[in-house]
Amino acid sequence: MKCPSVAALWASTPPSHQITAAAVLPSAFSLFTGGSDGAIIRWSVSAPSILPICLLSGHAASISSLTATSTSSLLSTCTAGVLCLWSATASSRCRRRRKLPPWSGTPLIVKSDPLSSSHVFVLCGSAEHGGSHPQPSRKYVVMIVDCVSLNVVKSVFHGGLSIGSPLEMGVFGSEVLLIDGNGRIQLLDVSESSDMDGLEGSVVSCTSTSSDAGSMSTGENSEGLIQAVASDQEGRILALVYASRCLLKWVAEGNVIGEISIVGSSLCREESNDKLITGIFLPDASFNVRDTGDDGIFRSLALCSNNGTAMFYSISIVGNLFDYKPVCEIPPTSSTVERRDIFSFCQFNEFLVRIESECITVGESLLWQPYISTWSFESLYSSSYLSKKILEGGFPCEKSISNGRIVSSSMVLSEDSFVPYAIVYGFYTGEIEVIRFLESMTGIGGIFPHISDNIISGHTGPVLCLASHHMHTQGRFTRALMSGSKDCTVRVWDLDTGILLAVMHHHVASVRQIILPPEWTYQPWNDCFLSVGDDDCVALVSLETLRVERVFPGHIYYPSMVAWDGNKGYIACLCRNLKPNTDTVSLLYIWDLKTGALERVTRGAASNSMFDHFCNNIYKNTIAGGILGGTTSASSLLLPVFKDPKSSKKANKIILNLQQKGPVLRSTHDIRDDMLGLTAKQQHGPSQKAHQEKKKVPIKCSCPFPGIASLRFDLAALMSPLAHVSCHLSKETAFRKGEEVDSPAKESPEGRLLRFSLCFLHLWGVDTELDRLLVEEMNVCKPDVCHITAGIIGDRGAMSLMFPGVEPTLEVNSYNELIMV
Repeated sequence: MKCPSVAALWASTPPSHQITAAAVLPSAFSLFTGGSDGAIIRWSVSAPSILPICLLSGHAASISSLTATSTSSLLSTCTAGVLCLWSATASSRCRRRRKLPPWSGTPLIVKSDPLSSSHVFVLCGSAEHGGSHPQPSRKYVVMIVDCVSLNVVKSVFHGGLSIGSPLEMGVFGSEVLLIDGNGRIQLLDVSESSDMDGLEGSVVSCTSTSSDAGSMSTGENSEGLIQAVASDQEGRILALVYASRCLLKWVAEGNVIGEISIVGSSLCREESNDKLITGIFLPDASFNVRDTGDDGIFRSLALCSNNGTAMFYSISIVGNLFDYKPVCEIPPTSSTVERRDIFSFCQFNEFLVRIESECITVGESLLWQPYISTWSFESLYSSSYLSKKILEGGFPCEKSISNGRIVSSSMVLSEDSFVPYAIVYGFYTGEIEVIRFLESMTGIGGIFPHISDNIISGHTGPVLCLASHHMHTQGRFTRALMSGSKDCTVRVWDLDTGILLAVMHHHVASVRQIILPPEWTYQPWNDCFLSVGDDDCVALVSLETLRVERVFPGHIYYPSMVAWDGNKGYIACLCRNLKPNTDTVSLLYIWDLKTGALERVTRGAASNSMFDHFCNNIYKNTIAGGILGGTTSASSLLLPVFKDPKSSKKANKIILNLQQKGPVLRSTHDIRDDMLGLTAKQQHGPSQKAHQEKKKVPIKCSCPFPGIASLRFDLAALMSPLAHVSCHLSKETAFRKGEEVDSPAKESPEGRLLRFSLCFLHLWGVDTELDRLLVEEMNVCKPDVCHITAGIIGDRGAMSLMFPGVEPTLEVNSYNELIMV
């Protein structure tokens, strides 16, 4: 039986979550909200309150769309072009994680295909830059994606549009409707004769027609751009939502039906800058038809404002007569002047869901906390004018939010390749906290995961990135902690003592990333690190000299993704276009690390393809499949989504022969040199033998988001004899504060690793009798202070991490995997 197990360590404060997209799954009674950092929160919309269930970690860029598929799954897309498919079960497992082809561009809108339950339409946009043309041109792609495999079935449109940037897309039968901000419509007729099983990226013929403002009422565009577009379920009526009114049109003819003005109502107050932000057609309009017997069309429409107010209107269209009247209202929020909120609305069964992002100011930084409330439709059928609030909820409030103790960055430290050593938190106050949850043992067993913590102060701004690396200073080896901050400095600390070793001021803006050299990097580059700042500059810093050795300037904008090839001595800086409504293109810069020269610049879609190829070469030479280059706060989700590796029979034979021959015991000196990176083999090049020996890592650590750390336990690797010997020797020679710590003679490596794993994997508090047996019989101790919950590994590194306090359950899926939720 296969048992993938994950433990999620949470900070005492909830994460920041600025909502950019939302979707509902009525069958699972769940609401999903996507954030600007790529996080997706699943909420339980049931009595007595709305609570966050789990955090879905599969994206590293802003969520652009969340869509409920017809197969009761959630499809999420981000501005980096990554698609994730999440199950609607209690575990919210990631079934598939794929990246769209580079030529497709950035996903903008996703809509279900009414003719096929297993397909969705995806609208993507990109800016292409010609060789001799100074200005880029906007290109759009409308493609059909399979909801199960996430493969691109075909592309139905690829090129420029006769309208502006699409604001909304609708799919009605064989027609795809695109609407821009000026109200112009373009119809794409998808050919039914095209082969639905064609090759990926194949373009089929389609015809397009556009209707402009000529058929609209006079002065329609006088108020500027459209805020939102809504269509009824039949696809006959279109609602164009402007700032202070809503215009209704026939989709087929393009004629104006009527207009709803909100001037003077609570939706648009004169004393403030209120405006409409969205409109929602409600599926049930039976309350409208009970007062009339004439044949006509009756709809119910909800118009929502940015002050949190929503107004329900009953609409009747009888012949050429158009009439509307307000039925009930959702009152505005009771926010103060200092509080800034972003509102969005969506329909959930017989309720309307209002989603708010509350802005909290911590120093000079703005943090976002979600707040969700549901409102009943019962007032539509009664004489009550105000709608009734049913449920409300958000993140649990913590006292540490008020004093600024909110985590801005985090990482997990591993003393060796097998057992985590500590977790490091960086705060918005500029402080750094080191929590060691594996430090000492008593008697034969009795692991105490948390015994000490250390506060390091020095930064005057939020700590945005962290990294840890061994360095040689003053005749001894020190584990260095590097931190980058919003105060534009990079500081190097002694991790054990907290002493400040150096302060560097080579950036003139916030330092966002610190990147360590990958495994098997040649000297002296293996004692360096890269720093990336908001000044669009990348710098190479030496830990041996504590000086800036190279500066790589000239990036057109921020290099969000940086990869380091330690063997060839190159770094690749990808400046991605994450703003779909702009005409900037992605650029890739290839730098020679030794000389500091710029080797190549690639533009457009080719830059993404070349960066993926660059990272793929690094990926093949790494120990455990990671190319981040050691212990850093950068998330592995920032890297390209590689395909699952296919091991050859020859490689399997080599591993099998190594296991049959048994582990190769090395001396204490060799182990110590391997930990400090000073062996002769590492100085002159990679060691294939050592690469094979350290291939399996029983406990993998990562920090997908600030304040959330994940420990992935491979139970098969924990019981591997090779891992036992290496871990046993490295533990005997582990350096902490310059002194050797000997493990108890009676303690076996198997027992130590097993007890350490059970400390985090066991669901404490579920079965008191089992808790007692673990403590008394196996000397397993419950971790102190750390907030621990279970998690689930998904496809290609995506994870579902449960929120603390959620009642755990057990689930067995079709793959015979025992899952802890």
